[in-house]
Amino acid sequence: MAHDAVVTGMLADLARAAEIRRAHMATDAQAAARLGLRRWQASRLARTHADLLASARYGKAATFFLTDLYGPDATAMPYAEAERAMPITIRLLPRAGLETLADAWKLDALSETLDVAVIDALGGDTQHLTDLRYAAAYREVGRPEEREQQIELIEALANALQRFARKRYASAALSLMREPARLAGFGDLQAFLTRGLESLLQAGDVTPFIEAVTARERAMMQALLRGDAQALAWRPGTARAGSLPGT
Repeated sequence: MAHDAVVTGMLADLARAAEIRRAHMATDAQAAARLGLRRWQASRLARTHADLLASARYGKAATFFLTDLYGPDATAMPYAEAERAMPITIRLLPRAGLETLADAWKLDALSETLDVAVIDALGGDTQHLTDLRYAAAYREVGRPEEREQQIELIEALANALQRFARKRYASAALSLMREPARLAGFGDLQAFLTRGLESLLQAGDVTPFIEAVTARERAMMQALLRGDAQALAWRPGTARAGSLPGT
C-alpha cells in the first residue's frame, strides 16, 4: 500500500485536510467562521449554477459536485473515517474508484487551505458577509495558481467518476462494499461513492455539465481576482455586459 502512488497521495491529502481542520477549527469561533464562509459560498454556488441544479438530467450530478463535495456541513466529505477504511477500500474498490477518491480528497484539502486564507483576510468575521467584502478578501488572498488547480481538480474528479461509472463492475463493487463498510463503521464513505456513481449514471455524458461549471467558475475566479464584486450577482440566463460564459 505504501508504494502505491495513488494511495500514498490519498493519505497525504487526508492528513493535510485533517491538520488544517485541527489547527483552524480548534475553537468555537473558528468553527463558526468556517461554517459561515461555507454557507455563504454554498449559497453563491447554488445561484451561479441554479439551472444545473434544477436540470432533470444534471440535477443529481450538480448536487453531488456542489453540495457533497463543497457544502457547509463539516461532515459532508467523510474524510474522518477514510484513513481507517483504507485497507478495506483498497481490497474491494477498483482502481478507477480509488482514483475518484484521490481526486475528491485532493480537492477537499486544497479547498480547506484556500478557505482558511479567505477567513484570515476577512478578519475571522464571516457572519456579516457581503459581495463587496468577499470579493475584497478573495482578491487580497490571490493565489491564482491554486484557484486554477481547484477548478482543474473539479474537472479531473468528474472525469475520474465518469470512468468509474462506465465500468461494468462499478455498481457491483460498491454493493459488495456496503455491508463490510457498515459493519466496520465506514458506511458514510461507501454512501458518498454511491451517490457520486448514481449521479453520473443518471447524467450520462457529463462533458456539457462540467464544461459549463468550469467555464463559469473560471470566469468568476478571474472577476474576483480583479476585485469585481458585481460578478457575484450573475445568474444563469441573464444577459448583461460581463456575464459569465457556460450558459
